[in-house]
Amino acid sequence: MTGGGRGEKRKSGAGDLLTGDVEERMEHAESVDRELGKPKHLDFFDRYLFVWIFVCMGIGLGLGKLFPQLGTQLDNVKLGFVSIPIAVGLFMMMFPIMLRIRLEEAVKAVKAWKELGIVIFFCWFISPFYMYLLSWIFLRSHPEYAIGVVLLGVAPCIAMVLMWSYLADGNNALAMVLMAINSVVQMFIFSFFAYFLTKGYVNEIAASGRKIDFDIARVNIPNILVTVLVFLGLPLVIGFFVRRRLVNTRGEEWIEHKLSPWMRVMAIVGLLFTLIVMFTLKGEVIIDEPIVVLLVAIPVTIFFFTMFAGGYFASWVLNISYENSVVVGLTGSSNNFELAIAVAAAVFGISSKVTLATVIGPLIEVPIMLALVRIGLRTRDHFPRKREQVVKQAAQEA
Repeated sequence: MTGGGRGEKRKSGAGDLLTGDVEERMEHAESVDRELGKPKHLDFFDRYLFVWIFVCMGIGLGLGKLFPQLGTQLDNVKLGFVSIPIAVGLFMMMFPIMLRIRLEEAVKAVKAWKELGIVIFFCWFISPFYMYLLSWIFLRSHPEYAIGVVLLGVAPCIAMVLMWSYLADGNNALAMVLMAINSVVQMFIFSFFAYFLTKGYVNEIAASGRKIDFDIARVNIPNILVTVLVFLGLPLVIGFFVRRRLVNTRGEEWIEHKLSPWMRVMAIVGLLFTLIVMFTLKGEVIIDEPIVVLLVAIPVTIFFFTMFAGGYFASWVLNISYENSVVVGLTGSSNNFELAIAVAAAVFGISSKVTLATVIGPLIEVPIMLALVRIGLRTRDHFPRKREQVVKQAAQEA
């Protein structure tokens, strides 16, 4: 590398998708942290997300008690089978995510074929079936909650993973590429996995003859696909064109440093608004059956830790750098709870136990993912497995 190239510091997380100039990137990140006088951390809203969720639970429960008819009135505001209040909240959640996705960078994945292969294997060949297995082990006597857990496992994360990657000193350029690919893949695959993996539970509920809180006739591939296209595809297309316009008029720096923080607030406000509506409709279940939180949390927690371990260890075996390995592990373990909530609310109903189960995802994701970030940082010295080989490869590429 030339002296001029060494003199110009890159942004943290930039660089070649496979390895980049890892030492330069780390050195720059550390210098920025020293200048700010503080380490990397979650912002105010994200750091206390689980607190805001509990607050919104309380607000929803309070509104449901004070205004008993409010839940019914909200549930009647629909377009077809889609709840308008929930649609507003979910669009607020999804659009900021899609605005950050750079679809044009998906082609760069060929440079990181090992990382991409691991992520596709764990996200689409392991994750859905593994979460189904966990749901059967822990929730087979509670099929509605099991359906919600399966929906969480079918949708790999396409938003928060950027934050976890940043905190873990991962390669954010790689995280962006994997996020773009997962966004596109989800539009075409999610509905089929969601239908076929929940079909057994739905049939079991129908055969039981007991009273349920959703219309079984709505649970079909077309309805799930329409929901995915509305809440994932539409924001993705709008976000793509809005981003292109803003890049031309404002530039990348303005989007990332000025607009994105406010978009993140918008996404969280959308989540919290959705939760208030949900608990206004069905919050009494938490009071009547508090064990539901624990029942759902157990398989989801096991899923987070073991999926991270699988992707992280596979990356170590394949001699991938820490910066890329931690991104692979975090991408494979976290969930797109926004899409899971959207599908559950639209197809099974906002007041269903299925939707309630999907809310447990964001409730426990923040503390668990922060723990995984800590595990990554404490084990980074073990990557890559054959350090000399990686250094030699980097020198040849330079």
